[in-house]
Amino acid sequence: MALNSEVTAVDVRAIRVRDLDQSEERKQLAGAKKTVVGIKSSVTAKAGTSFTLTAAELLNGFINGTPTGAGTYTFPTAALMVAAIPGAAVGDTFVTFLQNTAGAANTITLAAGGATLVGGTAVAQNKSAIIAFTLTNVTLTTEAYTAFAVVGA
Repeated sequence: MALNSEVTAVDVRAIRVRDLDQSEERKQLAGAKKTVVGIKSSVTAKAGTSFTLTAAELLNGFINGTPTGAGTYTFPTAALMVAAIPGAAVGDTFVTFLQNTAGAANTITLAAGGATLVGGTAVAQNKSAIIAFTLTNVTLTTEAYTAFAVVGA
């Protein structure tokens, strides 16, 4: 991008998942695109090798992985992800940070599970990933979401 180019402004609003319901805030956000949900500060610790992550763990916002061998972290089904977000709407987005604090050269591989996974999938020892999850379909039985992963080099 050139230094003097214009950048389109984006209206991003944040609200905690635990505060979402059919309240006035949700009604106001209903027309907004790319609503951010799931802003929390809890840390989920994962020690071992392979796990299927829960929607609640991802919504906590931070996962500290300490794999004891090569590990695979699989994302939950789309139905479980949508069910975990009260009043879920297409475009709802949240971000999770994943840190690999392994004591040895053990890599965490991200697996799509029920998501469409875009971006990097291998998180090496002492590296991190930022993963943005966006709901793309919230209709019962056809739920879908995309996980956009940016992995540190």
